[in-house]
Amino acid sequence: MNGEILITWIYDALYRMGFKANHSGFFYLSRSVFLCIYEGSNRIPAARLRAEVARHYQTTPQTVKKQIHAAVTKVWRTDPAQMEAMMGHPLESRPSDAEILAYLYGYITGRKLEERE
Repeated sequence: MNGEILITWIYDALYRMGFKANHSGFFYLSRSVFLCIYEGSNRIPAARLRAEVARHYQTTPQTVKKQIHAAVTKVWRTDPAQMEAMMGHPLESRPSDAEILAYLYGYITGRKLEERE
């Protein structure tokens, strides 16, 4: 899989969900999805995933966690309907950061399978 194409798909999914690239959480979340796809699992322990993202961006795992949480919260407060439309079902409350990551992982890997056919 070409890494540039994968990043394009991840960014597209984030934009469709309502995320904006003017927030560091956008990039931390996209890198998290990228790493999960290359590992072949969305079950990477959160601490390890945050550490790898932090190393890539030369920051701390705590900053990664805080900024992803802030980005998800901002989308939820700004336009929950867009997030719901992307996820394909109504949401009664703000999805957790892990739920967003799992959804994006499934969306992108499902797209990968569709593109192969």
